Amino acid sequence: IHGLHEEQDIRRMGALRSRMPVTWATFLVGTIAIAGIPGFAGFFSKDEILAATYDQGAIGLWVMGVAAATMTAFYMTRLLVLTFYGEFRGDHHKWEHAHESPVSMTSVLCVLALLSIVGGYAGVPAVLGGGNHFGHYLAPVVGHHELHLSHSTELVLMAISIGAAVLGIGTALLIYGRSPRADEAFAARAAGVHDLLSNAYYVDRTYDRTIVAG
Repeated sequence: IHGLHEEQDIRRMGALRSRMPVTWATFLVGTIAIAGIPGFAGFFSKDEILAATYDQGAIGLWVMGVAAATMTAFYMTRLLVLTFYGEFRGDHHKWEHAHESPVSMTSVLCVLALLSIVGGYAGVPAVLGGGNHFGHYLAPVVGHHELHLSHSTELVLMAISIGAAVLGIGTALLIYGRSPRADEAFAARAAGVHDLLSNAYYVDRTYDRTIVAG
């Protein structure tokens, strides 16, 4: 947003990897982490949540969690591709003046990217040979909850979690890597659904016209 002079619509971005290399690199790390790719912080935290949910017998919530993880991997990959790859789809003037953010901003991104890479190793689960040190550290405050799953079950759940991430990433790459303007085609085929989603179910508009205006 800052590098494109307050532009916030990713449909009017693209190809910014060359203009904002630090932002791109840290964003890539963040995307991989939040998608839940093994070795990054998001993988360990997501796996812990899904395994604990399954362990409690809340299978419905576990299915919802896996579905949400798939969608997270999808929309983050879409965001990465539309912002940094392909061709620039916005105003030519903004492209000419696109620039990397100052160190005061990129340094924070670098710290967050580093933590996204190494932070998860403070909570490696026992099934992967870790001791979940972060969980033990928090135990006096939140309590310590041991999983009652066999290692084989936990590894299967982990594989499903990884599969959800790969499915989300792969689907987004397949759609937006080939056609950055895929949303326009969807809008043409399903205008009503597209308008509903684009306007966030009209919650903000309804709020503005009732609570704010009133």
